[in-house]
Amino acid sequence: MFGEVEALATGRPLDVGAPRQQAVLAALLVDAGRPVTVETLIDRIWGDNPPAETRNVLYSHLSRIRQMLKKSGTDERVERRHAGYVLTVDPDRVDLHRFARLVDQGRDPR
Repeated sequence: MFGEVEALATGRPLDVGAPRQQAVLAALLVDAGRPVTVETLIDRIWGDNPPAETRNVLYSHLSRIRQMLKKSGTDERVERRHAGYVLTVDPDRVDLHRFARLVDQGRDPR
């Protein structure tokens, strides 16, 4: 990742928390709308150096992200599903996915 993670709701910036919480949010945004397993989140965030009580730390970050999204007044939320955690957000609202879509459109010869 390059720099801080930023989120906007109705044109206003949201407090996305400390860098590690931003990393959890980014790890979910990479797969916006699709389940991400706990193991994948841990690997994306901490790699080979997870802290003691890793799952509890992750759950704490997820809880704070849920609270942030609830306060934002938007429809986005983090849901727990059998396959993992899902950030329900339109992928086109995520710059990574919007960029990839626009690149694909730019390659279309029509």
